[in-house]
Amino acid sequence: MTDMGQPGPDKGNGGKFLVLGPGQSAPADAPGYITVKSPTNNNFMIIRMLAPDGAENEAMQSKLRAYRYNQRTNPPAGRMIEPIPYPTSTTMGSPPRGIAYFEVLAELVQQEPVHERDRIMMGMLRSIGIEKGKPFNPDERMKKTLDEAAFVAEAMAMTNDFEKRGLPADNSKWDIALLLNPNQETDNYTQIDERASWFYEATAT
Repeated sequence: MTDMGQPGPDKGNGGKFLVLGPGQSAPADAPGYITVKSPTNNNFMIIRMLAPDGAENEAMQSKLRAYRYNQRTNPPAGRMIEPIPYPTSTTMGSPPRGIAYFEVLAELVQQEPVHERDRIMMGMLRSIGIEKGKPFNPDERMKKTLDEAAFVAEAMAMTNDFEKRGLPADNSKWDIALLLNPNQETDNYTQIDERASWFYEATAT
């Protein structure tokens, strides 16, 4: 939705960003904030510390704050939580496997608004019991089916990622990771395989 730091509207000078969710508008008493409109309720931030030494990176990190707008007069101190590697935890950003994947997906469907681009996918999800405004309660047969589906889907994702189509025909030992446009669109189609490849391998563009 926005950049921060040198490529962002704060130009590397630091600033306060106010993220507005769907249907929200900026409060009248929010001067000085860089407002960002989000089409979703769930968001994440990726921050790269690029100082030449660790001490400077830690100093910058200590200035980061993330808090509710009603906490603005006394923002809580930032807390850095060390991630626990998958499969013990999904903190690192890896989705859960098996039926747990669909349970998380069903929860997100309830939390987020449905956009025009989502409608076909929402129709497909309905066929496996994931529907806006309704609980996800698969029976044992469906749980088994979805468990197997998640296993097969990940195998497909791995193949799509590590055996990419459309690579240049050369003998290089290097792998080209990013075979998509930043917006994942071309003139005539959405880059579905390319998008699936990148987001299985990495996080964001």
